[in-house]
Amino acid sequence: MLRRSRKPVRVEKSARNFFPRVESLESRLNLAGNVAAYVLGANLYITGDTASNEVTLTGTGGGDFTVEAAAGTTLKARNGATILDLEANNIANIFITMNNGDDIVTITGAEISGLLSFNGGNGADQLLIGDAGGTTELGRLTALMGAGDDTITVEDVDVTIGLISINNGDGDNYTTIRATGTYSLGTASIVGGRDLDNVLLEGADMTTGAITVNSSSGVNAFELTAGNNLDVNGNITVLGTTGSDIVSVNAVALLDTRAITVNLGAGLNSFDLLGDSVDVVGNITVLGTTGEDNVQISGTTELATRSITANLGANDNEILVDGAVITVNGSISLTGTSGEDLFDIGSGATADLLVTGSVVVNLGDGALANGNGLNITAEDIQINGLLSVVSGKGGDNITVNATTELDILGITLNTGAGDDAITITSGEDVSVVGATPNIGANLTIASGAGGDTITVAGLFVKGATSANLGDGVNVVNVDSSIFRGAVAVASLNGVDTINVEEGGLGIGTTFNGVVSVSLAGGDDVVNLGTAGDVVVFNSRVVVNGGAGDDELNAGAGVDFAFTPTLTSITLNLV
Repeated sequence: MLRRSRKPVRVEKSARNFFPRVESLESRLNLAGNVAAYVLGANLYITGDTASNEVTLTGTGGGDFTVEAAAGTTLKARNGATILDLEANNIANIFITMNNGDDIVTITGAEISGLLSFNGGNGADQLLIGDAGGTTELGRLTALMGAGDDTITVEDVDVTIGLISINNGDGDNYTTIRATGTYSLGTASIVGGRDLDNVLLEGADMTTGAITVNSSSGVNAFELTAGNNLDVNGNITVLGTTGSDIVSVNAVALLDTRAITVNLGAGLNSFDLLGDSVDVVGNITVLGTTGEDNVQISGTTELATRSITANLGANDNEILVDGAVITVNGSISLTGTSGEDLFDIGSGATADLLVTGSVVVNLGDGALANGNGLNITAEDIQINGLLSVVSGKGGDNITVNATTELDILGITLNTGAGDDAITITSGEDVSVVGATPNIGANLTIASGAGGDTITVAGLFVKGATSANLGDGVNVVNVDSSIFRGAVAVASLNGVDTINVEEGGLGIGTTFNGVVSVSLAGGDDVVNLGTAGDVVVFNSRVVVNGGAGDDELNAGAGVDFAFTPTLTSITLNLV
């Protein structure tokens, strides 16, 4: 299996600590402003000035609060009179406007049915909600932080917020919403600007609505993590532009959501979607432009989704899709352009891979020595559509390996120039009575200049099979297979070797259609059953060795229904 460790140039795994664990700061010594606090009906209003201020709202339940100012901040009534504190009862909505300055607002015991609105203005502001030991209930939370390094923290045992809208503006911003008990959020929208944006949504059993995070430019991190189950009743959308982005959506147990769209933009980026059982009702879409992208989509016991699309653009990219059972009720499309691409679908632990549509892969340019390629591995592989792979210059390693059963409509591989290794195998014994084709249409392989190695085993191809190898030193290995349609193998200049039943597996290979081999220039060798296995040709065989000293070596188990037509090649019976 192709697999390489994540590149050290990426943000290290220790960067998980990059997600905020923010605690309240001590009061600043330069507080010297005024804050007005008053009640109108069911609304509590708090308004600061351009100085750096700090106020505390202590809730006792039922919408009742005590408003106090920290040392250095003067609390004012609506008429301008200085007050020590404000008792506000039966509050449904809280409107806080701190204006410019480095402000701190702490709210505990918040239980309101309506809106908590916070406008911090420019400056390094902190909005701290909860005390990690109580309950926070908000109908809605909106925060407009302005420019500056801002912190928003909601942390309690139980957190329930109906709707969230946060705009952090430019600066290094940290947004955390954490609960150890009940965690319920409605629709959430979090927007950042230039510089660093760090968003953490964390709980045990989590239920949320749609989540949209727009981090813009800068070094950004978004983590949505559940210690048990995560249920997102809407889409997850994460947008970045330039800069390095870390996006992680994970649950220890069940992870259910609708569509997921992650646009990583330029930079060194990573996206992880992890859980024990992952069910994405909609599509999974991951986009990148320049930079190196690392994508992992994994369900330990089960991964199910409608489709997977990853377009990662230029530079070196890695995609891993795995799980014990993988079900894609649509298609998989994976694309890279320049750089080294490594795409893995399935793993040694994957029992079943089912794709009801097609699998389309574009590897771009890359080098085999550094791990460029596609690996599809599982016990049982079923692709109801076509498997299509295209790559440009560079060495490519393409492996399709079903250790038990293989079922694909058709396969088309175009690897371009470079030294390529192509392996398509299954663990099926296709020679048994009643065996049906495991490739339902055509098998087509085309490569450009370079030394290519093609290995197929355990295949039953219903349609036509063709291999166009181009210039170079090429090797074709065929074992334990049945080809119902015509087979055509062609290469240009170079030394080519074709081995049919040279593995000594004792099963044999049968060709029911016309077999045509054109080897052009070079000293070429065709070996048929020299290890003692059976090779049966039930139709015509035409071999043209082209220029060079060419040989066809046939073992005792080779059976030609018709005398083969041989040109520029010597037949040796061994």
